[in-house]
Amino acid sequence: MRTTLTLDDDVWSWLRSEVARRHKSMRVVVNEVLRQGLSGGGGTPGKKRKFVMTTVDVGRSLVGSLDKIQDVLDEVEGPFRP
Repeated sequence: MRTTLTLDDDVWSWLRSEVARRHKSMRVVVNEVLRQGLSGGGGTPGKKRKFVMTTVDVGRSLVGSLDKIQDVLDEVEGPFRP
């Protein structure tokens, strides 16, 4: 299918550099990038990357409860902060 797109200058510049970097035609690069973006950013459509988050135990809070941010700021910066 043929269509006309109006691209922002920064997108056009990025697209030209991708064409040069990948040594592929503009049509191929545009289609690959659109497929990747429309599929959620993870390669080929239908394949999802597993999201893994690592956690670290930082121990207990040194300022007590963090539920009331105003109290935390008073404790850390003093009650007369600017």
